[in-house]
Amino acid sequence: MWNIKDINSKKDYVLERLKHCSDSKEKEKLELSLITYLALLDNSGTLRYTGFYNAMDKITQNKFSAKREQENAQL
Repeated sequence: MWNIKDINSKKDYVLERLKHCSDSKEKEKLELSLITYLALLDNSGTLRYTGFYNAMDKITQNKFSAKREQENAQL
């Protein structure tokens, strides 16, 4: 099992860096890192990051994930 706490801390670090980044090359690298960390969490197999989202998608007919993806796309 992956170290979820470590992945979350790295994701939070990348999000904070993105807020204050002005260099376009660095920003692109940070965005790719963020996508990677989000994908790792989505596929971690844990109840919080996989089971909960799958259940919510079944209930809301995939609107839950669509809203979450839209929020991340705005970054």
